[in-house]
Amino acid sequence: MRLISCILATTCICLGVFAYAEDPKKVEPRRKLPKSGLLAVASVSGAGSRIVGEIFGDEDIFSKELPVISGSISRRGESSWRFSVTNNSKDRYSVSVDLVQRNENGSTVKFSSYSYTLSPGHSDGEEVQSGLNARRAELRLRSYRNLTPRASKDER
Repeated sequence: MRLISCILATTCICLGVFAYAEDPKKVEPRRKLPKSGLLAVASVSGAGSRIVGEIFGDEDIFSKELPVISGSISRRGESSWRFSVTNNSKDRYSVSVDLVQRNENGSTVKFSSYSYTLSPGHSDGEEVQSGLNARRAELRLRSYRNLTPRASKDER
């Protein structure tokens, strides 16, 4: 009788563990990112361009997870800036960015908007004429949207 009770108790414990085990098909929730933000900043100093400022999706600098969209910007000589926008995800995205050029007082001297459709892992960008006395350029993410169709609940 004791042996049967012991076997039943062990079976119940094992079944309980399996019932509470995590579903292997369960997808981890993605971290919530804002719909817009600063992608990159470059400013001209005596030593040339340097990246400064807070970057979109980069709250945790030790995280190995890349933000869905990232960007870079650099000064190209005296007359232009080069920027690029990268899709770091496995989905296709529509991305809209603004390039804001400022003088040494922080006033906007040139403002330009661009839109791209980026495949997974791809980048796109422009080389643009520098505004008059532009000493700093900010690449701002205006919006982004996932274009990859999601599986319906029946397909999951």
